[in-house]
Amino acid sequence: MDTCSVENKETIQPTLQCQTSELDINPVNIKGHISHLYLSATGDIWASNDRGEVGLIDPSGDDKRSIKTCSTYSGHFTLATVDDEEDEHIYWVHNEERVVKRDDKIKTPTGNWEPISIIYSTDDKLFYVGLVTNNDAKITRCKPNWKEKDDIHRYNAGESIFQYPAYLVKNTNGDLCVSDNNKRVVVVDKDNKFRFMYPRLDQNGFTPYGISTDSKGCILIVDSSSSSIHIINQEGEFQRNIKMAKHLREPRGLCIYESGESGESGESGKCCVGFYGTILVYNYTSDDTQTTTATTESEK
Repeated sequence: MDTCSVENKETIQPTLQCQTSELDINPVNIKGHISHLYLSATGDIWASNDRGEVGLIDPSGDDKRSIKTCSTYSGHFTLATVDDEEDEHIYWVHNEERVVKRDDKIKTPTGNWEPISIIYSTDDKLFYVGLVTNNDAKITRCKPNWKEKDDIHRYNAGESIFQYPAYLVKNTNGDLCVSDNNKRVVVVDKDNKFRFMYPRLDQNGFTPYGISTDSKGCILIVDSSSSSIHIINQEGEFQRNIKMAKHLREPRGLCIYESGESGESGESGKCCVGFYGTILVYNYTSDDTQTTTATTESEK
């Protein structure tokens, strides 16, 4: 079923179904808040925490590679194979040094702006870097040679679009979806034009963190305040909500989980969510339910 085809609802519906996590990954060396996740081509998971560590872990939680980042920040990162290179490299932001690093070696300075987030888009072959300074924020699009291309910065009236663009993801239609710390998700199109904010009205207790999109264009957002995943379509219309167990501390990181269990590549309808000290895998697809509650096996 197309998970974005359900009728739009302005408010979250009552809980209809209870769902358990399908996989519980406990990283051996990545402790604390697991704030950023990225699925590698091998099926292993890159994860970063709030203690300055990025690690590549397998489904059993064992460490395959680790990088020390910035001790005062969660080291948001992306993986990219650029130009004619064959190898995949990891790029991450160091907010104290105000640089973007590649494999902990090559450094690209960001001037007076503090880098807080980064992604690489394979569609337009550009890096997107979230930057803040004092009371201002923007997202800069850069070519792989790090020559600045342009900024996504202000509305026509001059007001800043973003406050703290902490998580970034590109959607299938070319939109850039931004999880912003002003309690909003902001979406701009491929021409850098503002499209919409979610939620459209003030909603107390909505604190967006990790954000991902799937092949159908659905946008998944971790809401740390309510311990849930909001699922909206490309127009910003609410589709449903996955409620997670309250004892799971502070969900933050999120990525779509591609499983090879069926012997075929592609999405499995599952997502990885980073909590405090653990990563859980949930099936975010359901038939006609608008709201599901996700629990762990230990709760049953």
